[in-house]
Amino acid sequence: MNFEITDEIKKDDEDIIFHGLLEYNLERIEDKNPKDLAIYLKNENGKLITGLIGNIHGNWLSVKFLWVI
Repeated sequence: MNFEITDEIKKDDEDIIFHGLLEYNLERIEDKNPKDLAIYLKNENGKLITGLIGNIHGNWLSVKFLWVI
């Protein structure tokens, strides 16, 4: 076995990793229908000051963006 660290990600390598992870997770996930999720914190004036954007898939949370001040 050999570790490789690189800043050049090949599309084929990314696809192999994605599909391996997807296959593993789909066998174990409770609900196969992902749903979008957003959590916002607004100040007293209603201005958005922090938040999370992602999705839930079964009991799993995938975070796409997290902005914390």
